[in-house]
Amino acid sequence: MKTAYFAALAFACTALLGCSRKSNTPQTNPQAATNQPPQAAAPPGAAGQEIRAGREQRFLASLESKMKDLDSRINQLSNQVATSAKGTEAEVRQSLQNLKSKRGALNQELARLKTASHQAWTEASNAVVIGWDEAQKAYQNTKARLQKK
Repeated sequence: MKTAYFAALAFACTALLGCSRKSNTPQTNPQAATNQPPQAAAPPGAAGQEIRAGREQRFLASLESKMKDLDSRINQLSNQVATSAKGTEAEVRQSLQNLKSKRGALNQELARLKTASHQAWTEASNAVVIGWDEAQKAYQNTKARLQKK
């Protein structure tokens, strides 16, 4: 019984005194030991550039396909406006002109995106996405106005 008591007491003292798995030897940072600033992560290699280029090409191909579809829908609206009654409001014609203007601006952003460097890609692609959203809204607005007439 005394042996068990002393073993438990020794275990408790060891736990209370802080005997832990951590080493008491000081840890050194190799960067701190050399007094050199940390180095930036290495730029992605050729594989990373190929993946990024592939992603950019898929984005461009998808956008160009969507823009062709938008062009087709704009042409349909233009035909509807042209064949509509003489009383078609100037407001609908102005809305259609606004849509065509936004589509032209989107084309300019797409051209800028195609020539953008990797660093400028994010900014240019954001501008294209914003232009796309504006063109879509203008299309929906024009379509709704034409259906009201």
